[in-house]
Amino acid sequence: MDAHFTRLPGGPLVAAAVALVAAGISGCGAIGVEAVSGHAVFATHCALCHSISGSSTPRQQGGDLKSLRLPRGELLQFAAEMPVLHRRLTARELRAVVGYVQSAERR
Repeated sequence: MDAHFTRLPGGPLVAAAVALVAAGISGCGAIGVEAVSGHAVFATHCALCHSISGSSTPRQQGGDLKSLRLPRGELLQFAAEMPVLHRRLTARELRAVVGYVQSAERR
């Protein structure tokens, strides 16, 4: 145990609490939380109307998103407002699909 933690009131107890909080913030040890794939979210919920290849087709009424280049906040709002077939996207799915679209924009 680090010496600077043992000088705090509660010593080892405080050190253990700090370690647990740090693990929770970093996502380590998260129980029942699966990673969300932006590619999978896009394929399931967005690809019917949008492409991300750099070229759009007439049957994809939403057009291609590769050159959209919106700031992250605007893209999150844009994605949240899109109609989806199955259900509304969760916050984790929205963040994942926005990250995926932004990474495709950079390619």
